[in-house]
This record gives sequence, C-alpha cells and structure tokens, in this order.
Amino acid sequence: MKYQQLSPLRKIAADCLYALLLDYRGQILSEEELCSRWLSKVRKLGHTFDSGWYTPPPNGYAALVACEDDLDRISFDSLRSQNYWPCSRNVDWNSGLLYVYCSPVDRMTGEIGDFTAFHYFGQNKQILRHIAECKAVHRDILDCIQTTMTSKELHEVAASILDGHNLYIEGYSATDPGRVNLGHTFTRLSQDRLSDGASQLDADDIAQLSQSRRFINQIDSWSLMEAKCFTVEPRLRSKLKVLRGLSCD
Repeated sequence: MKYQQLSPLRKIAADCLYALLLDYRGQILSEEELCSRWLSKVRKLGHTFDSGWYTPPPNGYAALVACEDDLDRISFDSLRSQNYWPCSRNVDWNSGLLYVYCSPVDRMTGEIGDFTAFHYFGQNKQILRHIAECKAVHRDILDCIQTTMTSKELHEVAASILDGHNLYIEGYSATDPGRVNLGHTFTRLSQDRLSDGASQLDADDIAQLSQSRRFINQIDSWSLMEAKCFTVEPRLRSKLKVLRGLSCD
C-alpha cells in the first residue's frame, strides 16, 4: 500500500518539508525557523488543526541539527525534553545531520499524521553505512509482519533482528508502560469533537490522542488486526563504540 493511500496527511507533511528544504538548501536555516516555516506551509493547506498534538515540543514540531564530530543533539531521550526543543542552531548543508518530526491532526477525520525524517548531508562512510543498515533493518522488520501476530510477538521478532545487527532502540515514550517501543497505533479525535469546527486542539484533545495509543512493546499484547494502522518507527542506535552517538529512524 502506498503511503499516500494510507495517510494523506503524512504525505502533506512530507511534501511541505521537502519543498522547504529545496527552497532553503545552502542558505541559513535554524531549527526554529525550519519548524516555523514547515508548520506555516502545512497550516496554509487548510487540512489540519493549527498545531500538532505531540506537545511539547512547541506546536508539535521538532528539528534537531548535529555535526559529524558531535552527534549528541540527535541522540535524544525524548522530544518533550526542553533541551531538544528547536533552537537557533543552523543546518550544516555540507556535512551535517538533521532530524525532523511533526504531529499534525486532520480536521476532517481527526486522525493523527505523525511524520519523521532523518537526513545526512555529508560523506562519512561509517555514518552512511549505519544509515543504510538502519534502513535495511526497518525493511526486514516490515517484511516479518504477519496479520496473525500480536504486538508483543512483533516486538520479539524485531528485537531479535536488532540484536543480530548490534542495534538497539533509543529513547522512550512517557505514556508507554514499557517505556521503549517499536511503534504505536494511530488514534483519532471523536466525531463529536470534529463537528464543532474548532481550529485549535485543546488539552483534552491532546490527552485523548496521546493516551489512547497502544504500543508495540514487550508488555502489551494486542492483535495487529485490531488496529486500522500502526507505526514501525524505532530510533536505532549502534552498540559499536565507533557510532555510539548516532541514532536514526
């Protein structure tokens, strides 16, 4: 299934991001400005609430910039931590790394459209190999998914694959009882909430979207068939010392 068929809102987020990166390639662009301009592009299309549901970070958008010899910025525990909110650091278009995330909500369906991307603009062979391996591992995990599986079984299969590649999942979710997870179900606002025509999410909306997710972890066990759709989005980090500071989706 093509991703635009699965979630049109994620395609909107992706298209707006890449149009922005194309427009500003080679120019001064800070984390703060990237998030502001990305949000503005998504908002202007009129399909979403005025801000994302995953807050903090501000407005539910995040951008983290790092350089080859200092990877700590993109090796975060949680985007909710103020240390990882967008700041004045500029994108290094020659050899830098960029992690971005947004959490728009569709005003018609109430469904979340979380989107994340990781970019490396340099040529360091170790970093390129790590990114290629992470992409291959993601494909391996997706290829193993069976409709008859439970979420816990999928987590166990993924853990075995990661061990075989000396990788592990970094970071945590504050609302996940298992703390570390492979992904989660997509959630949506109630139809009653959508009928009032509001353009802003309130605290109750955000709480509902956050707390109604079910996670793919080592604790919970639900049938994959129960979910309309779910994410597989581990942020992978190498166990090898040479790449200890690098994690990517």
